Amino acid sequence: MERLLLIRHGETAWNRENRPQGISDVPLSDLGKRQARALGQVLAQNLLVAVYASDLQRAIETANAVAEPHGLSVETDSRLREMNQGVFEGEPIAKVRSEYGDWLTTWLDDPAEVRMPGGETLSEVQARSWAAIEAIQAIHSTGSVAVVAHNFTNLTILCRALDFDLKNFRRFRIGVASVTEIEFGRWPVLTRLNDRGHLAGELD
Repeated sequence: MERLLLIRHGETAWNRENRPQGISDVPLSDLGKRQARALGQVLAQNLLVAVYASDLQRAIETANAVAEPHGLSVETDSRLREMNQGVFEGEPIAKVRSEYGDWLTTWLDDPAEVRMPGGETLSEVQARSWAAIEAIQAIHSTGSVAVVAHNFTNLTILCRALDFDLKNFRRFRIGVASVTEIEFGRWPVLTRLNDRGHLAGELD
């Protein structure tokens, strides 16, 4: 794999309502479907050799829109799922902040190893998602590959590729339906981050 197009799925209703989704299988909203189509149109200009996705439907729906112009099928991998956010999934952020204030303070200070109550740590997400990337690299030695996943998942992959400490993951921002591009040569190089230029008119 010479180039990785790391894509975050389109918007869901829970994104709009600011509710953690994690491994909950929430579908794309109507806006999210339009965003996925916009992704497919702009990435039709790229020569893709494969499209991979998390096995959650919001990622698969987005990946299908990306794969279709290339005549490709989407390969799913559960290791690309979003971080399991345990008891927080589906809860309003305001409620999480009011009921888990002490936990959030610890999470802000040491996000890599702090476990979501009933869920995962960022380090665990990074380990499984990077294993998926390595497996993809082993299959595709050349060409550009699109991987459609999720916010925390993509952030941990980005940190691993750039040898960036997970505790600083918040220095990157990856919006819904965005494209982040990494070139693999002598070492990985970030060539595009959080590109959402294709979403003109499809952000709200």
